[in-house]
Formats: sequence, structure tokens, C-alpha cells
Amino acid sequence: MLRILVFVCCIASCSRQSLSAQPSDSMLRMRKAYEALNDSLVGNVPRNNVQQLEIQYQSEKKAHYLAVKKWQLTQKDLLLQQKNIRIGAFLSGGLLLLVAALLIWQKLQHRHHLQQQQLQTMEIEKTVQVLEAMMQGEEKERTRLSKDLHDGIGGLLSAVKMHFCALKYERTYLQQDKGFNHALGILDEAIGEVRKTAHNLMPEILARMGLAGALEFFCNNVSHSPQLEISCYTSGNMQRFKGNFELSVYRIVQELINNIIKHAHATEALVQITQHDQLLSITVEDNGVGFENVAKSTNGMGLKNLHTRIKSLNGHLTLTAKPGCGTTVYIEFNIAIMQLMKMEPSF
Repeated sequence: MLRILVFVCCIASCSRQSLSAQPSDSMLRMRKAYEALNDSLVGNVPRNNVQQLEIQYQSEKKAHYLAVKKWQLTQKDLLLQQKNIRIGAFLSGGLLLLVAALLIWQKLQHRHHLQQQQLQTMEIEKTVQVLEAMMQGEEKERTRLSKDLHDGIGGLLSAVKMHFCALKYERTYLQQDKGFNHALGILDEAIGEVRKTAHNLMPEILARMGLAGALEFFCNNVSHSPQLEISCYTSGNMQRFKGNFELSVYRIVQELINNIIKHAHATEALVQITQHDQLLSITVEDNGVGFENVAKSTNGMGLKNLHTRIKSLNGHLTLTAKPGCGTTVYIEFNIAIMQLMKMEPSF
């Protein structure tokens, strides 16, 4: 390339000297060749090279700019990831603290609930113990009265009857005496009432026949009165329970029937006993006068004691009454926790 340039320069200098001295056709031809060669060497090729270099430079500049931008985006993404990691760690820590607080709160609530249940259980046990003590005292007193009636008054009345019967056969005219025979009849009724009262006070039949049989026997005895007829029905597979439970239920039904006799002025009453699965239900209803204010009546001492006694036996009492439409008492016992067993005589 340098040789060509030198050659061109030499030719150019010679051409200038020749032209200055004397122009000719050969010099003109050489001048044209020089100009053509100069245009070809100096014009097109360097210009193309410069354009290619310029394009390459711009491409590398753009590539560098894109690389810088990409690096900046990478840095931003890295910072954003670090920020997200910190936020995620903070949220995870807060969530763990919240879960821990919730677990602690649930544990405290469960402990509080257990304590409340224990207190309720203790109160129920205390109530049951008081009721059992009262019932034991009542049963002892009932047993004493029953023995006094059966062995004392009953024995005296039986002795009086035997003496009257002896007089009747010794003195034949008394056999036709209506007053004497009427007195003997009244004496028989008195002996029967004393016997029934003694049996009701000390229901030994409860140990032999169970709750259903004892209640049927009691209802039949009370139904001998012409003023009140009591029907007793049993349905379901009646099982035997613990002696205290059977005695308590027997006394509850006995008290309800006594209330009917004293206050209801009823002519008919119904006692229905049903056992289905783990439920023992007892219905006592009558066709008496009823009453209007059920809430006020349930606050009475007698019904309140019944409520407390039934609740202590894991039961529930519902009272329904309307004036002139009689009274219905529905009692339901959950016997799932009751120990089913054959009751030994304890009276």
C-alpha cells in the first residue's frame, strides 16, 4: 500500500513538472490514471472501512449500554429478592408468633374449661352427697316408721280384730249385729291401710321386682281409692339399676302421685315408664284442675327439691300445666353413665 502511494506521489510530482513545462497526451493519460487510482485508493475503500468501524463502534457501544442496563436490572432484582426475603422472614416470624399465641390461648382456655368442669363436677358431687345424706336420713326414718306401723300399730289392730272375732263366735247374737259387723269392716280397712302405708314407707318390693314392678304395685295400691284411678304402663326392656338410683326414682314418682292426691282433685292419673337405649323416661299426668303460672309453681320448695334431685341423678324435668286441663310431668334420665347391675336388698 505504501509503495503504491509512493509511486502515485512520484507520478504526481512528475506530472506536475511536466505539465508546468510542457503538457502532452501521454501526460494527460497519466493524469487521468492517477486521478482514477487516487479516487479508488483514497475515496471508496477508506470510506467503507470508516463506515464499518463506525457501525462496529456503535454496535459495541449499544452492547455495552445493554450490558450496563442488564447489570443494573440484576442488581435491582437482587435487592428486591433480599427485600422480599426480609419481608417473608418478618411475616413468617409474625405468623409463628401468632400461631404460638393462639396455641397458648387455646391451652389456657382448655385449662380454664377443665377447671370450670372440675368446679361444676365438685358442686354436683357435693349436691349429690348432701342429697344422699338427706335420703339416707329419710330412709332410716321411713324404715323406723314402717316397722313401728307394721309391728306396733298393725300388730295391735290385728290383736283387736282377733279379740272381736273371738267375741263374735262366743256371743252368737253379735253375728247378726250390723253395728258390730260394720266396726269389723272398718277395722279391716284400717289394718289394710296401715299395711299399705308400711309397705310404701319401706318398699321391699323394690328389691324383689325392680323399679317398674314397685311403681305398678304402688299405683295399684293407691288406685283402691274410689276417688282416684291410677294406671301404670311400662314399655321397653327395663333393666335393673343401682339400688340408690332405683330408690330415688321411686321416691320421686311417689311424691308426684302424692301431689296429685293432695292438690290436683283429679279422678284419673297415668304413670308411664319407658326405657329406650340410654334414656329412661317417666311421664306422670292427671286430669285435675291444673294451674296457670307454671314458672311460679316450679319455684316452690317441693318442685325445686324435685328439680335438684332429678338433676343430681343426671336427669331433666319438664312440667306442663293449664287451668282445667290437668298437669303433665315428663322426666328423662340419661342412664349412659349409670352402672347397670342387679340390686341387692338394702332396705
